[in-house]
Amino acid sequence: YNAEEDQYNTGLEAELRGRFHKNGFMTKSDLLKIVKWKFKATMPGREKREKNLLEKIDDNTVQHISRAVFVVREDCYRIKLLACIPGVKFAVASTILSFYDPHKYGIYDIHSWRGLMRTRERKNPTFEDFERFETTLRTKANDFGMSCRDLEKAYFKKDNYDQAIPDLTK
Repeated sequence: YNAEEDQYNTGLEAELRGRFHKNGFMTKSDLLKIVKWKFKATMPGREKREKNLLEKIDDNTVQHISRAVFVVREDCYRIKLLACIPGVKFAVASTILSFYDPHKYGIYDIHSWRGLMRTRERKNPTFEDFERFETTLRTKANDFGMSCRDLEKAYFKKDNYDQAIPDLTK
């Protein structure tokens, strides 16, 4: 699936990952790029809402929070710290973490969740759902010798593919 990715996707991920590791933090500008990347074209209303919420926070605060996120090792603390940023919930938090460490994280959204968990359910995610998703993804990625981000892309594609095929059993 990496071969199918356009340069915008893979280039931005690599650019921000390098910056995060070099600087040890994320800027508000970086965060705005992630929000644009995450919701571009498919969810313009969500992108606008997230950006409006981010207007309430200054760059210094984003840098301080992200510096702590990149130092702490426990997922629960990383997510709780990222949730201190207005508008950052599981989808954006997992994108930040995936860009930072694609071997350990995949992007959590409805498509990757349904593909990985083999479910059609649609619900408001909880921390337990996020934790279950990342744990399951890590186990499977390890079994396949892949990064979590690469495997998550496959599950994302699988769910989109499954939705495009009509259910002829009904």
